Amino acid sequence: MTRSFFALIVTALILVSCAPTTRTVGSSFTDPGFKPGSVHSMVVQVKTDDLGERQALEGSAVAALTSSGISAGRSIDLLPPTRDIGDAASKRKIMNSGTDAVLVITPKQKKVVEEYIPPSYYPGHRRYSRYHSGYGDFYNVPGVIDGGYFIREPVAAYDATLYALPHYRTLWTGQFTIRGSTGADFNALAGRFGPELVKRMGGDGILVP
Repeated sequence: MTRSFFALIVTALILVSCAPTTRTVGSSFTDPGFKPGSVHSMVVQVKTDDLGERQALEGSAVAALTSSGISAGRSIDLLPPTRDIGDAASKRKIMNSGTDAVLVITPKQKKVVEEYIPPSYYPGHRRYSRYHSGYGDFYNVPGVIDGGYFIREPVAAYDATLYALPHYRTLWTGQFTIRGSTGADFNALAGRFGPELVKRMGGDGILVP
């Protein structure tokens, strides 16, 4: 592999590193008495006063659940924010929704993490080029510098619990942290957490259509 080809690879890696990404970590636990295949429908409820975050997270989670073969609905359609009926009445409406379960997601913390990426220098080199005449000449291939800048990435923490209805018996619970790329806002991060959460639930055997 020539040095010039190596420089091209380094440049490509720099461009890829700038692409929007998210990273989700967390832990979850399934109740020992849970029976796979017992949940076919659910309401997704995000407990926050942030309307944008609620819509983004409920909408993305419902879409991912539906794609997994689970019938799902947003709590914002059942409990519109324009109607303050209180916690007890809200809980009764969910209990009487006719679904098997409710997935309650609670935002816990939001912050922006700032890190400095120190510069790394990949040196250039001289290369020889031959002309048609048979003569040739050397020319310089410039080096590549990566880093030397700050990144500011949003981080959000969520608790999630799946309750069996109508008695709100805990079936599954988890705690998660999701980190986005530089420049992403928290509502966009919430929208990406929904599918990540559903993927984790599927891996835990909760979602069996």
